[in-house]
Amino acid sequence: MRDALIADLSSLDNIEIVTTVDERLYANHLAGASTLAIDASADPFEIWQGLIKTCDAALIVAPESDGILSKLTHMVEVSGVVNLGCAQCSVDIASNKYDTFIDLKSAGIMTIPTMMADMFLTLGFNEASSRQDSYVLKPIDGAGCEQTMLFKSQASVHDWLSQNHRQNKRYIVQPFQAGTPASMSMLCRDGQALLLSCNQQHIVITESQHLKLVGVIVNGLSDQRANFERLSDQIALAMPTLNGYVGVDVILDENEFVVVEINPRITTSYIGLSESLGCNPMRMMLDLADAKGSAFTLPNNMSHKSVSLSLNE
Repeated sequence: MRDALIADLSSLDNIEIVTTVDERLYANHLAGASTLAIDASADPFEIWQGLIKTCDAALIVAPESDGILSKLTHMVEVSGVVNLGCAQCSVDIASNKYDTFIDLKSAGIMTIPTMMADMFLTLGFNEASSRQDSYVLKPIDGAGCEQTMLFKSQASVHDWLSQNHRQNKRYIVQPFQAGTPASMSMLCRDGQALLLSCNQQHIVITESQHLKLVGVIVNGLSDQRANFERLSDQIALAMPTLNGYVGVDVILDENEFVVVEINPRITTSYIGLSESLGCNPMRMMLDLADAKGSAFTLPNNMSHKSVSLSLNE
């Protein structure tokens, strides 16, 4: 994701890019960017804080896990430079999957029923109201499919939580939602959304019953664009502090769109976005920031080409 962003930024005029890299990783391929290596003895937050002060704008590429995205977003906001990403208040809500569920439900947006682990142990789900007999256990602030596990019954979820009771406050439980895994990439500002892509996800279940994202087809579901646009408008209106690039994970169940989670940050789909759209998404993000109070529209020549991404970890 970082490399794709740098490639897009480096193709623009009058842009100077600075980023950091773990010194153990090869970074010479980051052409067009000034790269600062960070070793294990350094305090990366202190280094990032110093670099932010030298810039006009900053875009954070980080996971929600353990409050990292929130902490870095706060660092940008207090520095006074332009934050090209979401405001910290929306980062904090979207980073908490239970709070996101509450907000979406309150806004009348279809989403997966969600319980905190402690609540689930006390109440459980009503089996009769669930169309599925499998359940998903995931960290409340996880990124992607991180530590997301599938269980065949409520009893097996209960057993796992009982054996790992110290983890209970970190996890949520949801009924497994059948359908086609999908996502959308959009630009947001002031309660409005501009849809960039409708993506099909390839998620597998490993032998250890963990869910894993192994591929994405960027704009692989363009035939559903009108439905995705309606949903993007609803989400932006419900969470008006979403800003810049936002990713939303969705399940397509027959004719219904069920929101899984909101990612207030750059997502995997960004990697194929420039090729799919036929234009530079970073140019759009910068133009969106520059537009301020004036109207902003997508380029007229934007395409919706399907681009396949294979994730080999």
